[in-house]
Amino acid sequence: MAKLDRTEAVRLFRLRLVTFSLSLLLIISFFLFTYFTLNTGYAVHHIHIFIVGFTVLIVATIGVSVETIILTRSAISMFTGKNMNELKPDEVSQALQRLRVLVKK
Repeated sequence: MAKLDRTEAVRLFRLRLVTFSLSLLLIISFFLFTYFTLNTGYAVHHIHIFIVGFTVLIVATIGVSVETIILTRSAISMFTGKNMNELKPDEVSQALQRLRVLVKK
């Protein structure tokens, strides 16, 4: 049984917004890194730097995206007081809408 704690749920939901923004920033930097290294010819002469940078950006983006999903699930569980697996899809969407309203206040 998940613990019902709405203030903590709102805090986790706000933190989720930060991690989501970070994942978007990492995705944009991934495309910029790829674009500039391939178009300037830097990747041709320094392929090891390109491979390492490419790998680091991919792994970081995946990690931050997974963390965002975990934070969202935790916030919903804390807000409703039920485990995420016990909730129906309409209950999840209602909880998300109510969390969004509370975060804006």
